[in-house]
Amino acid sequence: MTESNKTSDPEFEDDMDLSLPVLDAETLRRGVRTIMKHPLTITLDTTIAEAIRLMQTKHIGCVLITSDRKLYGIFTERDVLKKLIGAGFNLDTTPIAEVMTTNPQYLSDDDTIAFSLNYMYQGGFRHIPIVNGDLEPVGIVSVKDIVSYLVERFADEILNLPMRHTSPENDPSAD
Repeated sequence: MTESNKTSDPEFEDDMDLSLPVLDAETLRRGVRTIMKHPLTITLDTTIAEAIRLMQTKHIGCVLITSDRKLYGIFTERDVLKKLIGAGFNLDTTPIAEVMTTNPQYLSDDDTIAFSLNYMYQGGFRHIPIVNGDLEPVGIVSVKDIVSYLVERFADEILNLPMRHTSPENDPSAD
């Protein structure tokens, strides 16, 4: 086993404050509404090129597609990679309806952060739409949003940990 693949590092453990607060259940029981972002919505006839431009401009990983204000589909960065690369679509004329994921899974803003994290993990989703009782999008939550929430909640404990290098190429002390 190489030094960089060790699972236990006594020097690292000595530097850690073992009195770190435990991730309390209350942190994860909060409603997903506390971390959801405002969703960017587009219509079925929006072109693929316009959807991608919006995602780039707004620095977001997905857009929600609505019809009559109700959630109809989702288009993500993953869709760009899996459905568009090498497929020969004319991005400037093809409507998003031809490549979006229809009938996406969704949650309510009453669902907890823990439930949303588990739901995304089980489903393999990076983004989950949040809808109201009329199935109108009211938010979007990403795995990054949840990680950011946890880092902010435990900033002192997480951001002050010493850096660990995972490979010799990234280890400045290896020079």
